[in-house]
Amino acid sequence: MSVLQRIVTAIRNWFSRVVLRKPEPEPVPEVEVSRNPGLTCPECGSHISVTMSDLLHVGAVACTNCHLVLEVDMQQSRGALAALAQLESSLHEAESLRRA
Repeated sequence: MSVLQRIVTAIRNWFSRVVLRKPEPEPVPEVEVSRNPGLTCPECGSHISVTMSDLLHVGAVACTNCHLVLEVDMQQSRGALAALAQLESSLHEAESLRRA
């Protein structure tokens, strides 16, 4: 095999590996759906029930077991809270359409 043929073969192999390679699918995060939404208390491990309304309008939740208060950082969570407000609005709209 000549030098030129080896170069052409190397380029073809590289092209096949890099350019023709199918992109790997992006992993899908696991989402847990619960009828009792909330989080685990970092202090005592009890379940703290949290609603969308709590997050949007109260800004804090408390553990009923150890009374630890967890506050939402409104400034840092602005984007997530805006998305949550949109979701809450859409759910209310869907519920009113369902009842009509």
